[in-house]
Amino acid sequence: FDVFASRVGFHRYSGFTEFPKKEFFDGSWGALDEPYLDFYADEIGRMREPFFSAVFTLSSHNPYPVPTAYQNILPKGDLKIHQSVAYGDLSLRKFFEKASAEDWFGHTLFVLTADHTSESSSPAFQNDVERYRVPIMFFHKDFEKMSPTLASVAQHIDIMPSVLDLVGVEEPQQQSVLFGRRLFEPEKPELAFNGDARWSWIADRDKVFIRRGDSFEYRRFGSNRLSKETEKFDVEGYNEKLNAVFQLYSNGMIDNELYQ
Repeated sequence: FDVFASRVGFHRYSGFTEFPKKEFFDGSWGALDEPYLDFYADEIGRMREPFFSAVFTLSSHNPYPVPTAYQNILPKGDLKIHQSVAYGDLSLRKFFEKASAEDWFGHTLFVLTADHTSESSSPAFQNDVERYRVPIMFFHKDFEKMSPTLASVAQHIDIMPSVLDLVGVEEPQQQSVLFGRRLFEPEKPELAFNGDARWSWIADRDKVFIRRGDSFEYRRFGSNRLSKETEKFDVEGYNEKLNAVFQLYSNGMIDNELYQ
């Protein structure tokens, strides 16, 4: 992560090497969530404003470590990961309790999300679409613009234009974002894209168009069943959208012109 952080423009990186309390090593990945987030709150307090910072937590990763002191306190759930998620929630709550007492808290926008999901005891999430379904949360204590829940299809690349919108930064007219939308402008189309070497899909509000080679499938969110209403889906239109997205993204990354 230190090399990546430097490449994308971060001025400073603080990982386990910089973390002073080595006794909180989780045995596999790095520092346990609670002590590291406490350290992270102190690190933010040392930054000169305005600042941008990001943190990546580890405890909800396999083998899902939970400190001994919490193993008989936190709910265990149905899978081993569930208690580690409860530990992550507790750690995050303590971070916000500490951060809320700091001067910088009142004028800081927080964005919480996950890069992927993991094990699930719900059959509805055990497919190639739902396994990538994660929440994106925006929080500021004074933003009336934010509704408690925005039921909308979104993707991680929507975060940047949404942050710019919420903090009142206008995008320069000579620049355009090839992907992503301002999530708090409801008139914008609700789209998300994903894929790998085996398949690709496009989510459009409550339906999903999936392409596997030359075959096509349709699903509704929250369902493992394929939709039988194939005649209501624009196969040619969705296929063209997927081709356009992958072409623009590939060329943008190769030519370093994803944001131009």
